[in-house]
Amino acid sequence: MAAFFCSCHPTMRFPLTLFQFLSILSLFCSNSASAQCLDNQKSSLLTLFGSSPISSWTPNTDCCIWKGVTCDGSGHVTGLDLTNHGIRAPINSTSLTTLSSLRNLNLSSNLFNSYIPVSISGLSKLTHLNLSNSGFKGHVPVEISHIKGLESLDLSFSSSFPSLRFRSHDFGHVIGNLSGLRELILDGVDISSPAPESLGMLANLTSLHLSLCNLKGEFPVKIFRLQNLETIDLSGNSLLSGTLPEFPSDSKLQILSLSSTSFTGELPNSFGNLRYLRRLEVNACNFSGRIPSSLGRISQLSHFDISLNNFSGQVPSLENLTLLAILDLSTNRFSGRIPSLSSLKNAVRINLSNNNLSGTIDSSFGEGHLSLESLRLHNNSLVGKIPSSLFTLPSLMYLDLSQNQFDLPLDEFGNASSSLFHLNLINNKLQGPIPSSVFQLIGLAFLLLSSNNFSGTVNLLMLQNLKNLSYLNLSNNRLSVNASGTATSFPQLDSLELSSCNLVEFPKFLKNQSRLSYLDLSNNKINGEIPNWIWRVGSGSLIGLNLSHNMLYSYELPTVDLSLSSLIWLDLHSNKLQGSIPIPPPTVSILDYSYNNFTSVIPENISLYFRDTFILFSLAGNNIGGKIPSSLCNAIKLTALDLSMNNLSGSIPHCLAEMDNLRVLNLEKNDFSGIIPHRFGHGCSLQTLNLNKNRLEGSLPRSLTYCKQLEVLNIGNNGINDSFPSWLGSLKHLQVLILRSNKFHGPIHQPEDRDAFSKLHIIDLSSNGFTSNLSFKWFTNLKGMMDDGPEHQQILEFMFPELYQYYRERVTITLKGLEMEFSKVLTIFSSIDFSNNKFLGRIPKEIGNLKSLLVLNMSHNDFSGPIPSSFGNLRQLESLDLSMNRLSGEIPVQLTALSFLSVLNLSQNRLVGRIPQAQQFLTFANNSFEGNPGLCGPPLSMQCEAPQEPEAPGETRSANLPSRKHFDWRYMCIGLGFGFGNWMVMGPIIFWPRGRLWYYKHVDKILAMATVWWDEYGMRMTVVTQRAYDRSGRARPGRGSRAPAGVRFMVPVRLRLSSAKPGSNTHPGWKTASRGPASRHRPALDSHLIKSSKASQNLVSYRNCTYNWRRLWEERDCQSSFILWLGELQKVEGT
Repeated sequence: MAAFFCSCHPTMRFPLTLFQFLSILSLFCSNSASAQCLDNQKSSLLTLFGSSPISSWTPNTDCCIWKGVTCDGSGHVTGLDLTNHGIRAPINSTSLTTLSSLRNLNLSSNLFNSYIPVSISGLSKLTHLNLSNSGFKGHVPVEISHIKGLESLDLSFSSSFPSLRFRSHDFGHVIGNLSGLRELILDGVDISSPAPESLGMLANLTSLHLSLCNLKGEFPVKIFRLQNLETIDLSGNSLLSGTLPEFPSDSKLQILSLSSTSFTGELPNSFGNLRYLRRLEVNACNFSGRIPSSLGRISQLSHFDISLNNFSGQVPSLENLTLLAILDLSTNRFSGRIPSLSSLKNAVRINLSNNNLSGTIDSSFGEGHLSLESLRLHNNSLVGKIPSSLFTLPSLMYLDLSQNQFDLPLDEFGNASSSLFHLNLINNKLQGPIPSSVFQLIGLAFLLLSSNNFSGTVNLLMLQNLKNLSYLNLSNNRLSVNASGTATSFPQLDSLELSSCNLVEFPKFLKNQSRLSYLDLSNNKINGEIPNWIWRVGSGSLIGLNLSHNMLYSYELPTVDLSLSSLIWLDLHSNKLQGSIPIPPPTVSILDYSYNNFTSVIPENISLYFRDTFILFSLAGNNIGGKIPSSLCNAIKLTALDLSMNNLSGSIPHCLAEMDNLRVLNLEKNDFSGIIPHRFGHGCSLQTLNLNKNRLEGSLPRSLTYCKQLEVLNIGNNGINDSFPSWLGSLKHLQVLILRSNKFHGPIHQPEDRDAFSKLHIIDLSSNGFTSNLSFKWFTNLKGMMDDGPEHQQILEFMFPELYQYYRERVTITLKGLEMEFSKVLTIFSSIDFSNNKFLGRIPKEIGNLKSLLVLNMSHNDFSGPIPSSFGNLRQLESLDLSMNRLSGEIPVQLTALSFLSVLNLSQNRLVGRIPQAQQFLTFANNSFEGNPGLCGPPLSMQCEAPQEPEAPGETRSANLPSRKHFDWRYMCIGLGFGFGNWMVMGPIIFWPRGRLWYYKHVDKILAMATVWWDEYGMRMTVVTQRAYDRSGRARPGRGSRAPAGVRFMVPVRLRLSSAKPGSNTHPGWKTASRGPASRHRPALDSHLIKSSKASQNLVSYRNCTYNWRRLWEERDCQSSFILWLGELQKVEGT
């Protein structure tokens, strides 16, 4: 009643009448009476969980006022919300069924650890059931499908609880019967079946949550088109596939999450129809293609994550997505310029890393981005300047711009951010000094600036303000680090990397570092002894120490006992350390003593110092003698053993072949004898076996076929006596095979497997006794040499995942006449060396298909026939040696297309013809062609006697002309030039009426001038010459007999210009003499024309014009007189 009277405060606008008061009072009393809990309902609630009722429920009070209980007007319990009550007891099925009026049952976030009772199906009025994260286990009872009115079902759980699961086909049955569902939340429930088509029949469905349900197969497309669907979450179902449909314009979808599924295809063009979409997560799928430009129409989008896919093309404009808080486009194949990010004022996290974006960051970016916490743009191709405003953002904690191409100096900045925690600029091209402002970012814990072009001097005293600094990396710049005076003020670090910082001594402040775990001082100029205190740095926390590439020559005495050290990684390689091998710490996993001056022998009991974590041991490049102790095999986790380039002798312990974890065994350049161990087992993990340059004998063990991961096999320069091991073709990963300088013999048989040697990049069979012809089929298998694109380029190496370190292969090959060692072998590098054998027959033309081939040596054999013209396809070839064979024919002009060819040796063969004179062939000396008596032309002294013979049909005619297989655009350009010029003249005549009239007018003028000249001068001279001839009555001097009738001779005559008057018949110029019967009629022509009344009039006008050429063509009357006269002339000639 108190509540009632409060509502009837005197300040009410209208006073209540007595009738209204009594009505409200009676209604209140009626409701109070009807809300009284029924006894059976109270009893069921108290026994619902056995003898453990809810502690806040008091038996002598009305159950309808208990916490979490809701009743209807008749006292029946309609709602039960016991979220997060810590309930552990199982549910009493009898008590549950008594609560038959329940409409809402929420038991989420409890600890039942029991099965869902089947009796729950008796709650026929239930509309909302929430059992999420309640510890229920076992199968979901199919009887839930009997609750026909269920609108919301939530059985989801997190990984910390036992798993619920559906029996086979139960899920489809349950969904098919619950047609009124609006919410279906089953995240984490093990369905282990395809999504049923019946999901597409849930017309009222608004929310569908099926993440981490082990869904399989194709997801029904029609579910995406459900008219009322607002949320769909299928994330974490890695076996679930499907595509996105075209979305209707009235779609209500707000959340779409498909992350970590196997969905494929492209984002549909109708993507812009999702105008209510707020959250899109399709990361870690298999989507591809471009992002539709309609993305900009989804103005409500706040979470956009499409990372870890294969999207490509340019990123569309993001300027309209002003509500974006999360933007993640990382790890795709986007290219083009980085999109403008200035409009994303509400962004919290932006990640565009691991793409191929280029361009510069907007200089205005960072102004107004007050909420930005993380910006990751690493591993792109961004250039230019890094905006200094990024270092002043008040909320920014993580900034990663590493692995780009930023190349301008960093500017100083004020108001340095105090929130920036992680700054990574590694592997750019940043220049100039490191701004002092960087050392004012007082919140920094990670400062990573390595692998740039920073210069100048860095005094570590500048780091005193960075009290939170834990990781500092200034390595591989052009810096000089001054570490003096920092003994007590330097912050306590976890990791310090100062490689290539021009240090000349060990920094003294390291003595006071109490928690340092990793220290890298490699590639400096530190000279002298390794101080004893260095092993105590970190107070026992130091696990990684790299002092390689310095000038250290000994340990400080007395030597410290390293048995108390916690070092896991110790790298001392490439120094000048002497004496016996130091006893390593017992905790060490990677131990590199290579390239020093250590002597003595490997201790027999060395395995006592290695624990099960020992994975890499290198003593390469020292002066170690003696034998390999068999106790080394007790290091059962040993992954890489490199004892190369020492003085070790004796036999190789057979137990090394039985070490299942060994991936690298490098014993080259020692003095081992005996046989190669033959007991490689089924568990062999070898990737590299290098026994080059020893004194090993016997045969190659066939048990190597058990080493399925073998990539490099180098047994060159030994005494192995065997036939070609074609059985190695079963090793599908083999990339390097070197058998040179042994006693191998016989033919090279074609393997039966078509994929044999398909990944081979380097093969060296030189200096053996191989015979017979080379099968062309053998070279068709070498598919690894047929790819020359950069996408196939990688380095032969493998990683130690435990410590993120690499071991790179070293391979020695003969290149350009010299033995060269490659420590970084690219898989795109391909080499074939079959020299110094007894191979016969023709060189297979199929070698021309090996496009990535850089070195080809077939010298010192017995090959015959021509050089294959297909060698012109080896566009990467740098060295070609075919000397000392019996090759014949001409040098193919196709070889001139090899623009990288720097070494060519065709000497001592039977080649004939002219040496091609083009491109690289102009650079080769005489010794490249000597010993071929039939060759001629430069650089040989023998000149070719006859012009070059025409090429055979189908062959290239000249070294300077392109092959017929390639179209020459020069000819097309010539034709286009003539056509364009002709069109410039004829086009206006055809399509421009005024131009056509102008053209006709001027052509007529030119023709008229020519005709006037001939009539006025040519005919007059003819008359003069004829009359002179008639008077003389003799032939023309110098011409002998009479000319045939109708032949006229034009000779120049000199007349006195003073006698030339208008109307006379003489004129300076050419004299025409006509001989023959027709000539006697010419003198009468003039007079005959004059006799014509019309012609005489026109002729007078025309002749008066002819003595003024300019007037003739400028005055209209002269033109008309001439035309009329020509008409009369045609009539006279016609008669």
